[in-house]
Amino acid sequence: MDADDSYGATIAKRRLAALLAALRAGRGLTAAQVCARLDWGRGKLGRFEMNRWKRPELSDIRDLLRLYEVDGRTRERVVRLAVLARRRAWWRDYGDVFGTEYPGFENDARRIEVYAPLAVPPLLQTPAYAAAHASRLSRSAAWSARMVQATLNRQRILCRAGRSAPRVTAVVTEAALLYRWGGPGDRRAQLCRLIELAGRPNVEVRLHAFEAGPHPAPPAPLCRLLFTADDPALLFVDAGHATALVADPGEAAAQAADLAATLAGACSPEETLLRLTEMINSVD
Repeated sequence: MDADDSYGATIAKRRLAALLAALRAGRGLTAAQVCARLDWGRGKLGRFEMNRWKRPELSDIRDLLRLYEVDGRTRERVVRLAVLARRRAWWRDYGDVFGTEYPGFENDARRIEVYAPLAVPPLLQTPAYAAAHASRLSRSAAWSARMVQATLNRQRILCRAGRSAPRVTAVVTEAALLYRWGGPGDRRAQLCRLIELAGRPNVEVRLHAFEAGPHPAPPAPLCRLLFTADDPALLFVDAGHATALVADPGEAAAQAADLAATLAGACSPEETLLRLTEMINSVD
């Protein structure tokens, strides 16, 4: 699977949902009226417009365009979004691991800001770390293996060519790096992985050291995803069983401010590299 296979599909689906709602409203129709005219089941259009669909059917989209009497460039845009939204996304095969569409939004983000208080963020994990983390969860060995593979799949976005690779800023706490897991070689390899990633032009690793004191971010991992100017930023929090979208605007703004304060209070990238190197030398 190429790293770009599904790039843009989740955002395209989100834009398509909003555009269909706007086109219906522009015709002065209710969702119920549209469903009745197209002989659709009640609620079908509502699922479309709320982006609660997996892959749009082109025949459904064309039916809506005919009903709304859409032509020209707007019609072309709608069809183009529908085709893009239908791209096969690898994470669809890992619904039991993710539980939400978070990996799709992560896949389409231009910038990713992440903070994980007790673990290395998944995008930065070595296979051994991912396996050790998965083994601590109360799941089957088969599920754990799928989680590890899903984590490695997510990391492909860091290697995308050109400007499609996101800019990632990750805050890793000193506490998360001092846990004992695997062997000394595994722990050194994870520290080396952080240093290697921090050397890439699109990745910034920041250490939150003990002496920095308490941080304002909540105890659960946070991630803020930024897209193009046409799409609002999204904030996600790890809810244990899944990475959930913070839907309330006020709560999302407050947690985004906490995340920004945590980023500001972390070590600089340069100091982080020095400290990571020191930690490698002290692993036993």
